Amino acid sequence: MKLKLLILFLSFSLVSCGGSPSENSKTTIMDVIKYLEQVEWKDVHKRRVKVLGMSEEEYLTILSSASLVETYNSNEKACGKFESYQPKIASMVGAIEGGKISMSGLFSPEVYKYSDESGAILNAKSGLLVNNKCFAKGYFIFCGIPPYYMHDF
Repeated sequence: MKLKLLILFLSFSLVSCGGSPSENSKTTIMDVIKYLEQVEWKDVHKRRVKVLGMSEEEYLTILSSASLVETYNSNEKACGKFESYQPKIASMVGAIEGGKISMSGLFSPEVYKYSDESGAILNAKSGLLVNNKCFAKGYFIFCGIPPYYMHDF
């Protein structure tokens, strides 16, 4: 009886320590789409300030010159709504699935899923990528979207 309780407790502990979705082998392209639909401008701007090494004031000055200050604390969705998904079977070596996600916002990224994280990292660092704006995150390679958009994925 004690052994069953211990196994049950350990099972719940493992489930609760799963990490981000990109670190889960069961995460799908549809999960990526759902995540992209939830990214808010305020979060993107906060991450971007950090990446650029600027103060918020400096960043706001740049945004004001582009008339984008109103988006700084906005809860509006940065990527927009999902429009379509176009699978690309043989685009990335070793990918088990992938393709282009069309969104109504600024970016329409290409996303490729691998069976393990090391395969994704290896392909992201290899010279095989035609698009050099790609990065690996967990089991995925993302192309055509800045890494700070995928920070919490």
